Amino acid sequence: MYNKRKQELAELKFDMGLMRRVDCTAEENAEYFKLYNTEKDLPDGIYKYKDICEFYIAQESLSYDERMEYVALKQYRLIRTIKNCVVFFTVLAVIGLIFLLLGILQ
Repeated sequence: MYNKRKQELAELKFDMGLMRRVDCTAEENAEYFKLYNTEKDLPDGIYKYKDICEFYIAQESLSYDERMEYVALKQYRLIRTIKNCVVFFTVLAVIGLIFLLLGILQ
């Protein structure tokens, strides 16, 4: 269960570009495959590809401070997008109310 969550966390980091994959050599793949088949925990930073029986090393591509800055800026961008959507639909609702009032007054 812990390894599954650890794998999911690594996948999220890969998707966001916070980590990079380095493929293991054939010898390392054979060694890790033996560990994987005996259901022992893989060493830290070693993960298995989902569809194939090959392994990779996860390397951090950013420092902790750079990751925090990246996440903060990403959140800022998403919040700005939400704000712009709220402003758009508010203006649209006000314009609709104005047309409704003009239609009632005529």
